[in-house]
Amino acid sequence: MAVLALNQAATWTRSFSASRGVLSTLLLVEHKDKAIAGSSLTALTAAEQLGQKVTALVAGSEAKAVAETMAKYPSVEKVLVAENAAYDHGLPEVFAPLLVAAQKSLNAEYVVAGHTAFGKNILPRVAALLDVGQVSDITAVASNDTFVRPIYAGNAIATVKSKDPIKVITVRGTAFAPAAPGENAAAAVETAPEADTAGPTEWLSEELSKSDRPELEGAKIVVSGGRALKSRENFDMVYKLADVMGAAVGASRAAVDAGYCDNSLQVGQTGKIVAPQLYIALGISGAIQHLAGMKDSKVIVAVNKDPDCPIFQVADYGLVGDIFKLVPELTEKLAKHGTVLFYSHPALFFSCIILASGVHVSSLPLPADSTPATVARPVDATSAPVIVVPLLFQPPAHLTKEYIRDPQTGQVQVHYTDRSETTTRPNTPPHEEEEMIYIQGFDTDQDS
Repeated sequence: MAVLALNQAATWTRSFSASRGVLSTLLLVEHKDKAIAGSSLTALTAAEQLGQKVTALVAGSEAKAVAETMAKYPSVEKVLVAENAAYDHGLPEVFAPLLVAAQKSLNAEYVVAGHTAFGKNILPRVAALLDVGQVSDITAVASNDTFVRPIYAGNAIATVKSKDPIKVITVRGTAFAPAAPGENAAAAVETAPEADTAGPTEWLSEELSKSDRPELEGAKIVVSGGRALKSRENFDMVYKLADVMGAAVGASRAAVDAGYCDNSLQVGQTGKIVAPQLYIALGISGAIQHLAGMKDSKVIVAVNKDPDCPIFQVADYGLVGDIFKLVPELTEKLAKHGTVLFYSHPALFFSCIILASGVHVSSLPLPADSTPATVARPVDATSAPVIVVPLLFQPPAHLTKEYIRDPQTGQVQVHYTDRSETTTRPNTPPHEEEEMIYIQGFDTDQDS
């Protein structure tokens, strides 16, 4: 009986879809200063996987310029332009009627946007106007009606099947690669259907603090501070470290609620979702809500005085120490040794190795101005750990770098394995401009 009911439902769905004619996906494009937001490009990748023709909707006073760029993406068949200053500030009460009008004119089966503050403001209203449910924050497309999304602050993954004829979807930006423009792509650009712009909300003004730092959601390196920094003045340490690394600044909700920084820096379930190449957490305990916003980072480095805090469970590298002494010293060392490298070559990467007490570091390569007597001394069992921060060019693809500790002598050596020759060359850096910086850790019982 259950099988019969399922077959009947499937037959009804097919006949209903066929009666609607050619279907398409409507993509809401977020943009600023004539540049398309990265979240919209990752949403475009998700839209491509739905198997429908994609129509992009661009609205605002700069819509035509953005539409010309959007038309260069191969998967975009058409770009709708609503050139009206009423859309400049992203008011959801103004945008929602526009999307509904565009959806009806296209007979679109999917309405898609990035899972950003912009998309999260607008698409729930669109879903309500269309009288359908919304599928939020998807991380994968399983089929044309089934999607994967995180729940319980990322601690569980749900597979959701939507039975609505129109599916309203927001896409997690870190889960999909951004779409790439094509050389010969040229989608048609048309005027969007008319919609009422007289919403109940009026835009008054805004005051923005300008910064030369990268945007938080798209940055390759993010330095975040937590409640352990104790004050707004102490949070300046995060800004200084971020500046010498060319990084964006983030914060935990506890730091934001305490007034240490602006809420636009909040990373977490109710803040921004980031997935940089490197995420450095300073004085952040690692609440579930914060981890939900940064756990997809490629490399996570945590510094905290509490060895049992949850952040260390997800960190690739961790240092138990006093952030008020460690962070200024790290900033000073990076400013001295890392500035030229960080700003002269795009293929740099930053990694962090923590050597536990008892490990000898005398065999590791040293900066030219360092001596074994000052930084490469053996570490006895009672002293604090040593943090080793390499700043180096990306090694050639055929070389694999490993830190190997001899269990008998305690010596640590850097080995570069040439996969093409299957040979091992101890202590032979792949690039002559490699630098290693050594920073002495501090006792874990000091206050932070």
